[in-house]
Amino acid sequence: RESRARRAKGVTWSTTPKPIFVSYAPTPDATFAELAYCKKIAETLDEARTVAEPGESRGERVRLAWLDASELGTLVTSTDERALARLEACESCAGVVAIVTPAYVASSQCATERDAVRIRRASGIVGGEGDEVPVVAVVVRDDVGDGEEATSSSSGDPAAIVPEGLLGAGDPPPIVVPRVYDPSIAAEAA
Repeated sequence: RESRARRAKGVTWSTTPKPIFVSYAPTPDATFAELAYCKKIAETLDEARTVAEPGESRGERVRLAWLDASELGTLVTSTDERALARLEACESCAGVVAIVTPAYVASSQCATERDAVRIRRASGIVGGEGDEVPVVAVVVRDDVGDGEEATSSSSGDPAAIVPEGLLGAGDPPPIVVPRVYDPSIAAEAA
């Protein structure tokens, strides 16, 4: 039914469900470093392999991460279609990795994705599905210099920038990475 409605509106793409949705501020709001972290985290998650069968040296490669830049590429040029594809991927994932930056916090697209996760987590009594949707927040913060980090709040707490309601009771604490992109740090965060 959904694909028929899409075709009737002239939309020819569809999302491929993946277990992990990578949520970040869409361009032009995102910086190069933010996008680089997103791509590296998605690439690292996509290197996961199944357990090798007896007699095999390596297990089968499993693509775990859904990142719009990788999944849609240039197939979708409309901002509205890209936003819809991101929302569909967010609604069908098993977990979310949120790249939290000031642009992420200010993004209406990211707010919609956060709302989708909150609704999925809510019990059926309040209209949700009661799903367990784990969220990992990767907080990207500015470096001041000499190893000292700037903070988004006066308290210095990395969770201070994380939007209220993004993390649930069972989610891990935020992972803090420097604004200056470092592929090894991104891989470790993944």
